[in-house]
Amino acid sequence: MEDYQTAHLCAIRRYFETFNLHDFGAAAALFSVQGELHPPFEDAIVGRAAIAAYLSQEASQMKLFPGEPTVDGSDASRLVVLGHVNAIAFKVGIKWTFLLTKESEIESLSIRLRASMQELLTLQK
Repeated sequence: MEDYQTAHLCAIRRYFETFNLHDFGAAAALFSVQGELHPPFEDAIVGRAAIAAYLSQEASQMKLFPGEPTVDGSDASRLVVLGHVNAIAFKVGIKWTFLLTKESEIESLSIRLRASMQELLTLQK
C-alpha cells in the first residue's frame, strides 16, 4: 500500500512541476492513454494529445500553487489537493481531485474552483 501511495504522490507532484514549467506535453504524459481532464465549466478533455493541446491553449499564463495531497476517503487512489492558481487577471482557490491507476497514471483529474459567487463575478471584469 505504501509503495502505491509514494508513487501516487510523486505523480501528482510531477504534474504540478511540469504544469508550472509550461511543459504541457510532459504534464499530459502523466495521464493514462484515455485519461480525462475535467476543467471547470467545460466538458471532459480525453486523451494525452487533447489534454496537452488544451493546456497549451488555456493555461499558458497560469501558475499553480498546490498544497499537500490528501487521500479522499478510504480510496487510496483518489487524492485531493487544495491550493490556488494565479493568472494574469486573477487568483482563485482550486480543488484538484486526482484518480490514479495502479501504475500511478492519472486516470481522471477534476478541477473545481473554490470561490464565492461574488469572487467569481469579479473574475468577469
